[in-house]
Amino acid sequence: MIESDPLLIPRGIAQTIVSIAKQVDDPFLSEALRVLAELSMANPALSGSVGGVHALFHAIINMERFFESFQTSLLVVATYLLNDQPTRKYLNLNEISLFVEPFTDTYESSQDTRKRKWTSAQSAIPGFLRSWTGLICMTTTPLGLNSFVQSIQLQDLYLNDITLDALFAIFHFPVARVSQTSFDRAKKIDLSDKVSGKQEPGPPERHNLLDNYQAVLLTVFNEFQLLESLIGLITRLNKQRSDSGESKSVALKAIMLIAELLHLSNRLLPASQCAKLQGLPKLMRDAIDFSLNPHLRSLAGTTISDLEKLALTKRTDITDTSKVDYFDEVKKNFDANMDDSTLKQKLNESVLMKKDFSQYNWEIINELIEGPLTNPVHYQSPLVVRFIKKVLSFFRPSNKVFPNMPISGNEKYGHIACSLIDLIIAHDNAVVLAENQLLSEIAEVLHDALPDNKGNFADMLSSEKILRTMTTSYFEMLGTLSKTKRGLEVLNKHKVFDYLPLLAALPSRDDICNLIIQNLDYNTPGPSRVVLAKSLNAKSQVVRYLATKRLQALMRSGVSDFTEWGVRFLVQKLSDENTRV
Repeated sequence: MIESDPLLIPRGIAQTIVSIAKQVDDPFLSEALRVLAELSMANPALSGSVGGVHALFHAIINMERFFESFQTSLLVVATYLLNDQPTRKYLNLNEISLFVEPFTDTYESSQDTRKRKWTSAQSAIPGFLRSWTGLICMTTTPLGLNSFVQSIQLQDLYLNDITLDALFAIFHFPVARVSQTSFDRAKKIDLSDKVSGKQEPGPPERHNLLDNYQAVLLTVFNEFQLLESLIGLITRLNKQRSDSGESKSVALKAIMLIAELLHLSNRLLPASQCAKLQGLPKLMRDAIDFSLNPHLRSLAGTTISDLEKLALTKRTDITDTSKVDYFDEVKKNFDANMDDSTLKQKLNESVLMKKDFSQYNWEIINELIEGPLTNPVHYQSPLVVRFIKKVLSFFRPSNKVFPNMPISGNEKYGHIACSLIDLIIAHDNAVVLAENQLLSEIAEVLHDALPDNKGNFADMLSSEKILRTMTTSYFEMLGTLSKTKRGLEVLNKHKVFDYLPLLAALPSRDDICNLIIQNLDYNTPGPSRVVLAKSLNAKSQVVRYLATKRLQALMRSGVSDFTEWGVRFLVQKLSDENTRV
């Protein structure tokens, strides 16, 4: 009858179908729901007048496990009715609050019924929000997403766990498999093991509608104070001091969700909204409030540290480096104001009280370089001067420890070396580098790499060493120095630029040429651009090709004054005999 002419269906038959659809234990429930769904789409006026639409919304959150497969179909019907103005009038928008009702209804006496409704609503809300219609309706309904977020504050661990799972599904995050062991893997990450070096600008990514959708979701949940509710949940569980596994699991899952949300916001949202989302004022206040219970203050600080380390696991996926990781900045600000006794203790623990390089604590070294030593007051300490000299001595080629390290797993040492050089230049203390043997030995390494030169470091830049050892980091250090005027003065003093142009044009050493032109900075007029010009006119076709590719990348990245010098280089390469160039 529906297929022939749905407008001719008698009202009495429609009422009978609705009555069956309302009986959860009726053997014809599945058939009644199928017919009612078709009727609601074919004749919404009749279905709405006999309560069919209301019955469909109730069925979505009252599904027995056997009928869960119908939920997606019923959600499609609900979205269809809400999508168009002519059919929207046949339902009450307050019906949408039925999706959230299981999370906020504290009067249901049967625990089994509550858990069944929670499970149904847990899948219904993410499914409904996957359409723009569902997202708009859930956002504008007073008892929609706002009530769903507020339900996190209810003191029911099972409900909290279900709500967190629903949020993971809403944002398309991987399903959280939380255990203390797996969580500790992230906590054991070496904070000094951070990605270093400049990322080459790639081709622009295609527009991603999923990113747009998730950005809107983040904005909406930010307005409803989702992060504040999650932090409130973690704080409440901390105050209970419960040692139950379930309580710890819920708290860890909440921390993982916050970390995922912050990572996503850093990738998708503009800087102004990202800063608002990542503020976490309550958690920060608890971490530095000395009037608070010491145990709770410690737990708040631990939560910040956990979030920072979880964020570190995501950092290699971030392609937009224009926004600074919030937790790094907070931690650096805390460390910059470290008291003298704590600083002295960390200096001793990291380097000063250690007899050889193998005993150095590199995590503390990195923490000191990026935190307390950025404070000019701390930097002037005599202990810090000793600290810097000892760390620099580790990187000297003559010690043969650092340059012989395999690349795999040891990238953090190169990052620390570049960070230390940045720190020294930032404090306008280039004399430390100028007088240190590190730069003079690096210059000697470059000299000995030239043909017909046989010195103590003749084999240090061999093809095998370049491929497998940390000697490549020496070029990263030179690139770090080439970014500033003071750094260029240090390089010139050690005659580094006497050797780089020659190495950059060696026909048999394309690997060295590539390292040089990739690591030097070209924003400042001077010898770096001379090195690039030398490579562009080298005899080797491979060298000229690599230099031209580098020039292309510089143009895309917006390097300083490119139109004045870079375009001239590009025009010259139009006449190159190699068609690939």
